[in-house]
Amino acid sequence: MRTIIAFMFLSTLCSAEHFVLGDYSSEGEREIVRRDMIAQAFELAGHTIEFAHRPAERSLREANLGLLDGDVMRQPDAVTSFNNLLMIDTPLTFYQYWVYMAADTPCPTEQLDIWEFKPVGLVGFRYFDAIYAQSRSGYQQVSNVSSVMDMLASQRADYSVMSAEAYDILSVRYNLNLTRCFDSPLLSYPVYTYLHSKHAHHIPSLTKAYEQVFGESDLGEP
Repeated sequence: MRTIIAFMFLSTLCSAEHFVLGDYSSEGEREIVRRDMIAQAFELAGHTIEFAHRPAERSLREANLGLLDGDVMRQPDAVTSFNNLLMIDTPLTFYQYWVYMAADTPCPTEQLDIWEFKPVGLVGFRYFDAIYAQSRSGYQQVSNVSSVMDMLASQRADYSVMSAEAYDILSVRYNLNLTRCFDSPLLSYPVYTYLHSKHAHHIPSLTKAYEQVFGESDLGEP
């Protein structure tokens, strides 16, 4: 019996790994809680992790190349062209993306009318692609959040789309008040953890750990 226990203990030690996961997300309360829960799930599966903050597109590229072990807080459409990334199929939360317009720009009455206005979006945030495709007034695309806020402040774009948590942080950081339009979000997506395919053998045990940690949580589902 002692031999079996010792073997199981050594097997656990041998299979334990330290993961470095890319993370482009904000410092909102929900994101902080989710990072703690991700760490709990990895610990439950016998691993340790750290988060490496990266710009959104760079984080995915490095994870796909194996320079990072994976990436977190990603909606599936953002990952379709990154063939080396495998999903842990338990959602971390649901992101709701609301329309925010410059304070001097009246919100349209109907949500469908938003396509008559010009959006500004961020490079590397794939959910903007669906917005660009439907816009009948063109669009602006910039590489950082400060440029998004500047475009809205100067009215070179009419609106952007972000989570309520992100807006709460950015409005204070950039001292800019925007108007949230409509009673429902424009887009809503579940987000997941993805690992590089070199870690495929860990997916089953991590899936079980994720189900334990996230299965009973309030995911913020719409």
